Amino acid sequence: LAVTQATEEDFEETERCLRGRADAVSYDEFEKWDLAFHRCLILAAHNALLFRMYLLIEVARQGELWGSLKRRGDSGERRVHYHDQHKEIVIALRNRDGRRAYEAMVAHLNTVDTYLEMSARI
Repeated sequence: LAVTQATEEDFEETERCLRGRADAVSYDEFEKWDLAFHRCLILAAHNALLFRMYLLIEVARQGELWGSLKRRGDSGERRVHYHDQHKEIVIALRNRDGRRAYEAMVAHLNTVDTYLEMSARI
C-alpha cells in the first residue's frame, strides 16, 4: 500500500528517521529511530486497519523477549546492515516499484529473523 499511497511528506519522514538511525550512538537511541522508521512506513500506507495491526507488532518488539534478543545481538555491523536494507526499501517505495519494495522487505525480514535466531543462541 505504501507504494501507491505514500506522499512526499511520508518519504521526507522516512528519510528523517533514516538520518536519525544513522546518527544514533547508543543502542537506545538507535532503537528509538528504528521504531520511528517502521512506524512511518506503516503510516505511509494510509490504512487504519494495517496501522492498528502494526501496533501489536510494536508491543512485541518492545517486549522483554524480543527486546532482549535485539539488545544481546546489537552490533555496529548489524546496524549498518539494517540501515542499508531500510534505504533499499525507501528507494523502492520512492520509485513506486512494488516488486522491488516487496523483495527488499522480504530480504530485511529474513535478516532480522536470522539475527534474532543467532542472538537466541548466545
